[in-house]
Amino acid sequence: MFKNFLKVAFRQLRKNRFYAIISISGLALSIGCCLLMLSYLQSEWSYDQQNHQPERLYRVVFENYLGQGKFATTPLPIGPALGQELPEVASVTRVAKGLTTLTRYQDKRFFENLAFIDTAFAEVFHLDFIEGDAATALATPQSVVISESYAKKYFGDANPIGKTLEIGSSGALYSTVSGVFRDFPQNTTVEFDLALPFSTFESAYGPAELWQQMPGNYTFFRLAEHTSIEVAEAKLTAFTERHLADQLDDWQQNYQMAFQPLLDIHLHSDYGRESSSGNLKTLYLLGLIALILLLIAGINYVNYTTARFPKRAKEVSIRKIIGANRRSLIGQFMMETVLTTALAGILAIVLANLFLPGFNLISGKSFQAADLNQPWFYASALAVIMLVGLIAGIFPALFLSGFRPLEAMKGKFHQLSMADLSRKGLVVGQFAASVILLVATLVVWQQMEYVRESIRPEVSEQVGVFQINGKLSEQFPILQEELQQVAGVERVAGGSNVATFTGDSWPMQLDLNSPKVQTENYAVQGAFLETMGYELIAGRSLDASRASDRNGAFVINETAVKAFDFPSAAAAVGERALFGSGKSQKEGQIIGVVKDFHFQSFHDQVEPAVIQFAPFDWMRSQFVAVRFQSDETDRLQTAVKEIVQTLDPNWHADLHFLDEQFMELHQNDLQQGRIFGSFALLAIFISCLGLLGLVTYSAEQRTKEIGIRKVLGASMAGIFRMLSMDFLRLVLIAFLIAVPISWYLMTNWLEGFTYRIDISVVVYLLAGISAFAIAMLAVSFQSLRAAVANPVESLRNE
Repeated sequence: MFKNFLKVAFRQLRKNRFYAIISISGLALSIGCCLLMLSYLQSEWSYDQQNHQPERLYRVVFENYLGQGKFATTPLPIGPALGQELPEVASVTRVAKGLTTLTRYQDKRFFENLAFIDTAFAEVFHLDFIEGDAATALATPQSVVISESYAKKYFGDANPIGKTLEIGSSGALYSTVSGVFRDFPQNTTVEFDLALPFSTFESAYGPAELWQQMPGNYTFFRLAEHTSIEVAEAKLTAFTERHLADQLDDWQQNYQMAFQPLLDIHLHSDYGRESSSGNLKTLYLLGLIALILLLIAGINYVNYTTARFPKRAKEVSIRKIIGANRRSLIGQFMMETVLTTALAGILAIVLANLFLPGFNLISGKSFQAADLNQPWFYASALAVIMLVGLIAGIFPALFLSGFRPLEAMKGKFHQLSMADLSRKGLVVGQFAASVILLVATLVVWQQMEYVRESIRPEVSEQVGVFQINGKLSEQFPILQEELQQVAGVERVAGGSNVATFTGDSWPMQLDLNSPKVQTENYAVQGAFLETMGYELIAGRSLDASRASDRNGAFVINETAVKAFDFPSAAAAVGERALFGSGKSQKEGQIIGVVKDFHFQSFHDQVEPAVIQFAPFDWMRSQFVAVRFQSDETDRLQTAVKEIVQTLDPNWHADLHFLDEQFMELHQNDLQQGRIFGSFALLAIFISCLGLLGLVTYSAEQRTKEIGIRKVLGASMAGIFRMLSMDFLRLVLIAFLIAVPISWYLMTNWLEGFTYRIDISVVVYLLAGISAFAIAMLAVSFQSLRAAVANPVESLRNE
């Protein structure tokens, strides 16, 4: 029987080649893209699972730092103190990131992102050493460990162990490569390519004892065996009082430390200064998109099958008359579905591999073909094929097997009205899903445009930034003067933090008895406000010619004004303030207020900021900002690099434009937009394949009717309307259904942004018009073909 079912199924595919090709193509495209989406979701859901017992790994966080919010970064001394005082902490490591500097080996030099880590890092996280010993690789301050890919970049096939890297420019660190580790997987929270021991940091700059400062430092630990995190958390209050009571007495009632599970960081973290994170809502949306694509392709198959009911009714009746029962008929029709989906599934796996480079491009992932050649991938493919086959096959099988033989032989089909209604409902569902995806694409695009437009008044595409240190820091006045002599350069300034480069955070208060406010510190030189284009709304800008400005003047932002409870920006001007704490605290005067400017992504709230003159020093990254008057950016970049090379031949000016830097903060959002857009186009394409098939079949079924109408004087336009309007009316209904659903979904997505757009009516109009126009093209081809056909041909056999 199975062999007979298979033979009949192949015969049906050959007999209906056109519809079989459309069904298999649509299913293959949707299943292939669904498999790629599953790969993406699997990568996101399995973050940090490569570590040994990842459920026992935690990060130290601040729930309410200075009464201002939640932060993922911690003061430097917390890690060692936890390791010494809490027996529940088996091992602890700090990971300080965010420092970019020039690294050289012989004639090779690259800008690298450095990390400082403790020697116990490999006890907390999985670090697979290819060369060197994890236990001793970072035992001395002069050591450095590098990833496998970086070893190839610097040393080729040579053994890097024992070779010396020059890190930095003048006053550089000369570090000996003591270990090479395998590259981190792409789905890991903590990753780096070049790491130095914290002993290097402390030997250069002294012990890390500042409990108040919050640099780009993250603290992780492994929970000891045979204990629970609740036991460790119960000791946090005493730990806080022991180390922070003296400095934070006026915040203590609101000041809280906490332990965050490592496995919660990527998708469930809402802490400020997060190194990177995913978006749970987006994953749900992407999963929904994959499901929608499968449904659209499955609907096509169901519609083609049910549209052929009249042609197959007599076949079913004859089978029943000669003894076939309903069970065997259902088996036959399910076999046809399984064969179609199996062929589509095989093609889908091929397409998934072919589409992989393009998917990497739009998703920001770096999947390899080997990543798809995994048991879970083939198991997922089989599950998807079986699911689609079951869903797409069960309704047609039940419906076709339910015909009454006598009525079918006479051409009476009571079920057809219900089949037609179901078919129309499925077409509406297809296009509603497609419109939802189009709306999602347009909303993401509009939000990203809002980000671009919002940052341009303050950091236009003509503001470039590059990092300096060592010799160039000492020569900044000379560098500034020479850069300003270049034709087309309007202004030059220096700063510790420049827009997207942040991490230098200090407390500020109006007097010793007033509350402290944690602020983002901008230690600057030159005309910083003017170079960056920040808008002054009260008071005046910093003036280097005034001695008082050089030694104790602050410009704050609007958020800081609110944090200090000033009634207005003007009221803040002239007030005295204390910046910093302990021995580093200094007194000064607030001389100006600038409009809030974004120095983090639009997902994050703008924090209080302080801008002040300060010399470059080791505690801060050092950047130079250059505002260009001219559009000749290529020429100006070359001139900047030549000047830098003249002052320090060992340094390379890696200049970036700040509008590009801001958009890099939104790479995840941009990638989501590209995914939405690509899958929206695919959904529309598959839906139109379905419409094309249905219109073609409708025209075939109504060939004689069309011929008679034309003989009786019907116009081409009338025939076209007759064949097209029913389908286009369904698209309109789909649009009306899609509007409230898409509004709910995308409003929910936008809530992830602190600063966001309101969804415009134009978005829905564009999505509706686009869907209608594309559907019109699909319908028009076959409708016009039927309308211009010679009626003699259609009536020849009557």
